[in-house]
Amino acid sequence: MTTPSIPSWEWQDLQQLSQAGDLSGLNPVVVGSIDQAESSGQGGGINPEGYGGFFGLSESGSYPGGTVTPQLLEGTDSASFESQAEIAASAFNSYLSEAGGDPIAAEEIYQTGSASGPTEGSNILSANLGGSAAGGGGSAPTSSAQATTAGLNANPFDLFGLGSSVTGSLKSFAVDSMLVVAGLGIIVLGVYRLASPAIDRTEQTVAPALTAAAG
Repeated sequence: MTTPSIPSWEWQDLQQLSQAGDLSGLNPVVVGSIDQAESSGQGGGINPEGYGGFFGLSESGSYPGGTVTPQLLEGTDSASFESQAEIAASAFNSYLSEAGGDPIAAEEIYQTGSASGPTEGSNILSANLGGSAAGGGGSAPTSSAQATTAGLNANPFDLFGLGSSVTGSLKSFAVDSMLVVAGLGIIVLGVYRLASPAIDRTEQTVAPALTAAAG
């Protein structure tokens, strides 16, 4: 897990808010990553679309954690930062539920309104989390890591859960090999059976001759 690239005082504020339980249960790295992606820790401005401040909140938005005003977004002191952080955390937490607990998808929703693919924010968040949990600070695999290991069958006789196309190909190869071996066995047996009468006739001819010579 990596500390977001934001001013140190903002990072300290986020840690204090987290300890006080004011970040909707989110790891401060998540909220700091939003700050890094939206304003690089600068804040104070509002873009032409009406979003701004430290966390890219709407100047007239109503979020689970409170309502935003232009005056709030234009503030750059610690109090304004903390108020915006609490609101941003509440918004992200609601998107986290919508995304089924996937913090990367939640960040995509935060930035674009849908989990439609990587964004600047989701790339930053993914790098900063580094496989850790979005909440609380404890380490846990992200959804992408869980998806990699989900459904893996450790039974060696089932080829460790490889895809059906792979196991099907291997099984087909094994069956074909057995048929080839069986076919060769039949051919060898047939050749032997065909050669047997000739061998018997030779033995019948040679044996009397040897008997006569001995007499």
